[in-house]
Amino acid sequence: MSDMNITVESGNSIRLKTAGKYCAQDIVVTATGGSEDNLGPIISGTIETLESDVSSVRTYAAYKLASLKNVSLPEATVISDYAFNSCENLTNANIPKVTTIGSYAFQSCEALTSIDLPVLTKLNTYAFRECASLTTANLPLVTAIPPYGFTNCTSLTSVNAPNVESVGES
Repeated sequence: MSDMNITVESGNSIRLKTAGKYCAQDIVVTATGGSEDNLGPIISGTIETLESDVSSVRTYAAYKLASLKNVSLPEATVISDYAFNSCENLTNANIPKVTTIGSYAFQSCEALTSIDLPVLTKLNTYAFRECASLTTANLPLVTAIPPYGFTNCTSLTSVNAPNVESVGES
């Protein structure tokens, strides 16, 4: 089967099937539209790369999507609770405009090695809990690290958060 690109316009959704079963092919999901768009809980199957220009990612959008390795969301400003929770093979998350990351959003993303969140201002509880491979975090605008934000990040050696005024329990 040849490569296939599918674009979903704002307000629409798709369900991919092949021979009556959910598509088992690698899929790149691209969503287009304005700032009101968000990536919702429709992502399943075998997806290694997720690229989108949406402004937000809904709760549970890619929950337990074990095949996911790369996320590129250059316009996203909000990552909701549990959005990428338990994406155990996620190694790269490019979300340069994100200002808010919800609770448990990246919990148990065991392959994630670094995060660079230059404009992040709000990080919620358990956001990066149990990211065992996480070694570096760049959070220059964050003023508070919530309780358990980085619990069990056993490889974490460098956190750049010069504006942090309070740190919760971990």
